[in-house]
Amino acid sequence: MAWLTRIVADEQVEYRLKQQAGCAVVEAREGETVVLDAVESRAVDYRLRPEGGATLVWMGSGLGALGLVEGAALDEESKAAARRIMAGCHPETGARLVTSRTSVRAHEKARLTTARLVEAIERTAEEQGMTAAEVFDGKPKQLRVFRAQRRKVNRFGEAHRMQAVTLHKLARAAGLVLADVYGDEELATAWEHKDLRVDDRVRGWDLVLDLPKSDSVLQGLMDTLDEQELRNLVHEAKRDTFRQLERWAGYGVGSKDGEPVRVATEGLLAWSVEHQSARPMRAGEPGDPHLHLHVTIANMALCEDGEWRSIANSGQDLHRHAAAADAYFKARVRSLTYSRFGVRREHVERTGAWEIRGVPAELCDAFSRRAALVDEKAGTDASRTEKQATSMATKRDKVDVDATTMRDSWRERAEAVVGDVDAMVAATAPGPPGPDGGADVDGPGGGPRIPSPADLAAAVFDPKAGLTSSEKTFTRAQLLAAVANALEFGIDADPGSLERLCDDVLEVAGYAVRVPTLGSTVMSSTARYTTQDILDAEESVRVQALERFDTGTAQLTADQAAAIGVFQVAAGFELSAEQQAAVTRVLTAGHGIDALVGVAGAGKSTLMEACRIGWDATGTTHAGATLAAVAAQQLHEASGIPTRTVAAWLAENENGNGLRGVEILVVDEATTVDDRAAALLMGAAARAGTKVVGIGDHLQPPATATSTRST
Repeated sequence: MAWLTRIVADEQVEYRLKQQAGCAVVEAREGETVVLDAVESRAVDYRLRPEGGATLVWMGSGLGALGLVEGAALDEESKAAARRIMAGCHPETGARLVTSRTSVRAHEKARLTTARLVEAIERTAEEQGMTAAEVFDGKPKQLRVFRAQRRKVNRFGEAHRMQAVTLHKLARAAGLVLADVYGDEELATAWEHKDLRVDDRVRGWDLVLDLPKSDSVLQGLMDTLDEQELRNLVHEAKRDTFRQLERWAGYGVGSKDGEPVRVATEGLLAWSVEHQSARPMRAGEPGDPHLHLHVTIANMALCEDGEWRSIANSGQDLHRHAAAADAYFKARVRSLTYSRFGVRREHVERTGAWEIRGVPAELCDAFSRRAALVDEKAGTDASRTEKQATSMATKRDKVDVDATTMRDSWRERAEAVVGDVDAMVAATAPGPPGPDGGADVDGPGGGPRIPSPADLAAAVFDPKAGLTSSEKTFTRAQLLAAVANALEFGIDADPGSLERLCDDVLEVAGYAVRVPTLGSTVMSSTARYTTQDILDAEESVRVQALERFDTGTAQLTADQAAAIGVFQVAAGFELSAEQQAAVTRVLTAGHGIDALVGVAGAGKSTLMEACRIGWDATGTTHAGATLAAVAAQQLHEASGIPTRTVAAWLAENENGNGLRGVEILVVDEATTVDDRAAALLMGAAARAGTKVVGIGDHLQPPATATSTRST
């Protein structure tokens, strides 16, 4: 799981210059990117300082431009340099290197409520029998300032505040004295702080490189030499991953002829720290094994034209590639641990991760108490934001134990679960593969370590679990993550290997189809795709809608549609003329595929009840389909139409039952149904002669985005 935290305040920088690095990570499922914007509370100061490996280390190809050395540990002098870098300044001179017209603003104490001066100027103009514009006669610049401030006051009211010096100039131009508008004490405070500025630019980001729980358990239970070597491999993977991140996001954005252009840089500026444990659960006891790394990335880089700029299109490309970086990091760890220790993996659906074979799930669960506590407190279905808040609220203070005590504690707990810990570790990490393994061959099985492009394509484009399982389109950045996550044995250190694999996957016939690229022209991996099965599903739905138009399917006569009156009597209110026309059309049009469109709250379910009465009166069988079971119950209760989920209907279709005996199928929130599921339902309806009535809000975002076809 990729965790990316924006750093916008001095306090956040300070956290990441301590060995705990502001850590607030709770283990979670793979394949997700969480962006955290909030400043952590001071309660984060908990990390086991003596645990070993918790040294801040410089990272990035751009460090040389500032006289810093990659791989060097940060001492107090280096930490002072890091503070200046995160403030956009030179680490030695303190000179500002990165500026932004929007990032540096007056301090709140230097500001005054603008509305009071605007009112005073307007009052003065009225008393003198002139307009406010005439007050500034011959002073066009101040007139423009006044008009701009008046617009903001009209928009924001008393909340709009301006720097005292600006207001002083405006008052003087209007012939007023600022002290007559504001109180002496208030004005004195603003004047005292008039030169104080606040930099609210994004200073940088904290990227967490996490590992499956079984990796943490294995490292925590290995002997001292092996666990140190495993951690060294993890740091090697970290460095390889950071090089990839520099390829994807290590650029600045300049301007040429008024258009943004991408500008190459010498590399990124960052530092990293390793953590081996999660937050403690009980006072005096070490936390569970949780090996992960924090990489703090500064939001500036030296561009090839000699200018210092913010990076990655204001950080957007870091966010877009966070999942790819996370997946690449894990893939490199899988490759390195197999080559050095012979570690084998299996993909576990429950965690979504390539867990280590031989590390029992019950042992991983025993060492996941913090994640279990968060799930218990927040609920297993809670959002990532809710779980983060719960994590922050349940933190404990650090435990003052050394690395030996921590590891002894883990071993004792593991023995209670698996018995012979040494035997488990030996079986899990037996050592490097034999001489017949080779670079491209799986040791024990003799098969390829890298799946064929066709096999990769089948995995990453799987309709139920692949890139288009919940979205209709995907970008190359998303494909990078998906391909890396599909590699059981990981990937080699060649920086171009993952890109080439993605190219090979895209060339496999019958899967990816290029669609128009949207958005920025300077960002990386922006190429956009859909899959052929989605286009085929779209075409199938379109063709069936045309072929089944005006076919007399489940068509009632005008007299039979008069059942609307029965509904109105039962409901105790009359439908509007527009609603009556809609019900009549659905009942009498005879289209094999029909639709009832309305915004949320427009009474679509009520109209379905009126239709249901008409169908019941003529013995027409009907049923409903919704995405969720809760929605199925709601549609049934609101309309009287017996309803099942779309998945349940598709299961019936797979069993050969289809829509047998159903003359009307009402699909609720039809725009949110996946195109492939919709095509299957439409096909089953055509074979059974069932009329499909889709109801929903055409403005509601579909489950798999909007049509991908270009016009």
